[in-house]
Amino acid sequence: MQGHEEQVLRGAQATLKRGLQWIWIEFSPDHLRGTGTDPERFLKHLGDLGMDIFEIGGNGHLQALSGLKGYIQRIGSRHTDLVLLARH
Repeated sequence: MQGHEEQVLRGAQATLKRGLQWIWIEFSPDHLRGTGTDPERFLKHLGDLGMDIFEIGGNGHLQALSGLKGYIQRIGSRHTDLVLLARH
């Protein structure tokens, strides 16, 4: 079901702590809000995983995410794909 990414991340804490190198996740503010999750809080939670967050651009290039609130406003009701890469 769309929008339950935060609950999945909470349930996967033991796996995440074992040192994943990357995570690919769809980000949809509308779906998150539909399940009672604040999109900005969700992005902050992703940042707390010790990984850097990148948006996958239309050309396949990764662009570092910064300014979470501005990012959420910029994408509006669209969804995007995000990649989290382990910090070394």
